[in-house]
Amino acid sequence: MDEDVFSGPPTQDTVPSMAPYPPSTPTPTASASTAARMHGLASTPSQGTIRLSQPMTPMTPHTPGTSLSPEERLEQMINDLPVIRRRYTAERKGNEFKARKIEELQREKADLEREKIALHDRCSALEQQLKDRERELNQARRRLASYEGSSP
Repeated sequence: MDEDVFSGPPTQDTVPSMAPYPPSTPTPTASASTAARMHGLASTPSQGTIRLSQPMTPMTPHTPGTSLSPEERLEQMINDLPVIRRRYTAERKGNEFKARKIEELQREKADLEREKIALHDRCSALEQQLKDRERELNQARRRLASYEGSSP
């Protein structure tokens, strides 16, 4: 197994993995980004929040200053796998939810666009009908005026 897979700084939306949490502190969570919440894609706790049931051990390879043997590092990585798997599963479910939501919003947008076009067409037809009626009214007024002017 390549040791570099587990190295690197934590991202903004993940729980920092560099230090274990003492039992007295609340359980850390990782949730959806602010941008997703702003666009109505905030996920519910079951879809995007990861609650760690146990303090996470550091997922870093042997660094200077630590005295972990290769076996201990391997054991540590093995212990980290369930947490990583839960994170991956939660992230995948969150992504699936967001993908479904995006598809739904795209369908709604297409429906609204079709409705907008239909309303525009209906409005144009009503405007044309109004012009035709105004023309007919003006012609009727002219006929009436000419009839009244020609009668004794």
